[in-house]
Amino acid sequence: MSRKKYTTEERIRIIASFVRAAAHIIETDGFGGISIRRVASDAGYNSATMYLYFKDLDELITLACVTYLKDYCHELANTADQMQTAEQTYVHTWEVFCRYAFSLPEVFHHLFFAEHSVDLNKTVDRYYRIYPNFLDSLDGVINDMLHAGELHDRNLSVLEPLAEEGLIRSCDVALINELTVAYFGKMLAQRCKQLHDKSGGPGESPEDVGTCDVEIVSELTAKFMEAVHFLLVK
Repeated sequence: MSRKKYTTEERIRIIASFVRAAAHIIETDGFGGISIRRVASDAGYNSATMYLYFKDLDELITLACVTYLKDYCHELANTADQMQTAEQTYVHTWEVFCRYAFSLPEVFHHLFFAEHSVDLNKTVDRYYRIYPNFLDSLDGVINDMLHAGELHDRNLSVLEPLAEEGLIRSCDVALINELTVAYFGKMLAQRCKQLHDKSGGPGESPEDVGTCDVEIVSELTAKFMEAVHFLLVK
C-alpha cells in the first residue's frame, strides 16, 4: 500500500508540529532534553516521519531556535527610530543582540555557530514559510539583516554604513568584522560552558537562564561593547 501523499498545507502543519515540539522542549528542559524520539512523540508522529522533513535533529533544532529571534528583532525594530547615525545603529544592534545572546547562550550559539549556521538565511526563509506572519512588522533594514545568514554577513550589513559615512576606513571593514564576530563567538562559547558547568550538563532551560544571572549578562554585554568601541576607534 502506497504512503499517503500530503498536500503542501498538510506538510507545513507537520513541520510546524515538529518545530513547536522542539521549541517547547528547549524552553522547558533545555538542549539536554532533546532527542529524536521525544520530539517525534511530542509532535504526534514517529521518528521516521521526522526524517522526511529534516536532514537531522540538528537542522530541526536550528529551525526551532529561530523562534527565539522574535523578541530580539522586535525590540530592535521598536528602538530603531531612535538611532540617528550609522554608528548609533551599529552599537545599539550589538547591545540588544548581546543581551539576548548572553541570556540564551545555547540558543544563539546553535543559531550562529553550529553546523547549520552557514545556512541560517535558508533556515529563516523556511521558518517564514511555516509562519508567514513571523516578524512581518519589521522594517527593511532589520529584515535584510535577519535574512543575511551568517553572523559575519549580518554584521557587515550594519558595519559597512560606518565606512560610507567616513567613520571608519573601508579597508578596515573586513578586519573589524572578523575580529568582532570572533571575539563575540569566544565570549558566547565561554558563557555556554559557564552555564553547562553550573547546571552539571546542557539541561538548563532558556527560561531558567533568562531569569538568572542578570548581572552577569549585563557585565558580559558591557565587556563586549568595550571591544566594539575599541575596534571602531582603532
